Amino acid sequence: MVEWKKLSIVLYKHDAGMLGICPNLGKRIPTFHKALRLILQFLCSLLFLFFPYRAFSSPDIDLIVKNIIAESEKMAQVIKLSSFKEEVHLEKLNSQWYPQATQDIHFFVGPGGDPLNLEKFSEKERKFVHSEARITREALDTLFSLHEAIHRFELKFVREETPNVGEPFYIIDFSPKKNLPYRTRMEKVCNFLAGRLKIRKKDFSVSEAKVTLTEPVDLFWFLARLEKLSFYYASKNLPEGSFPETIDFIYHLALPLKSIKEHEMIRISEYQFAHSEITAKPNIETAKKDGL
Repeated sequence: MVEWKKLSIVLYKHDAGMLGICPNLGKRIPTFHKALRLILQFLCSLLFLFFPYRAFSSPDIDLIVKNIIAESEKMAQVIKLSSFKEEVHLEKLNSQWYPQATQDIHFFVGPGGDPLNLEKFSEKERKFVHSEARITREALDTLFSLHEAIHRFELKFVREETPNVGEPFYIIDFSPKKNLPYRTRMEKVCNFLAGRLKIRKKDFSVSEAKVTLTEPVDLFWFLARLEKLSFYYASKNLPEGSFPETIDFIYHLALPLKSIKEHEMIRISEYQFAHSEITAKPNIETAKKDGL
């Protein structure tokens, strides 16, 4: 299923053989893990592209969203041309949610998403590294580009929070609107997501987010059931902008013959940026001019 200065993101890729045929329709069923990666990408895009706007006493919602999208497009260019270190930690969990097997690996990813220095890895590890690098790059690309889910959530401003030391934040709760139609599995899952956001007041970026599945969701013509989904995100401010730092993701997928429980974290750090693209800082002056 894109990654930053010490960033942790959660994704999947395993059990690639879980590809089947629908007996009645004769259609190929995508791998369950691939679908979950798509859901994660969609989740990430939601956090960056639309949740912040209700934190303000809305001078013009359309204008606020326009500013958020404009910044996300700039950041997408920075991410695309950056390189970074990626650290992956995967836990396969037993029925009591305790790890029964773990895997850890770290590697470097160059601009464009290709892993570097693969000669030190075994053939099996190389496949894993390629998969993780691709997943992370796709997630990052999606993170800063999608903005089509604004209408799916109700947003509630909770309070403004100012720590004794540090920058002020807006606290925002979100919940899904009821009985919305959906076209994709991602949209179907998003119909059952709720959580809380911590938004930086100065630039509208998401500092932290906690997201949970409100109830189980059937997937793939009822051949799979997403029983649990829990997602935590935190970002870090760098001179170049606000970048993902930590994503912690755990899920339970019930299948006809087995139950899959996994917990995965991807940390990304040691960003190297293309200096020609370091023009993607939030346009605070434009925001002030627009009354935001």
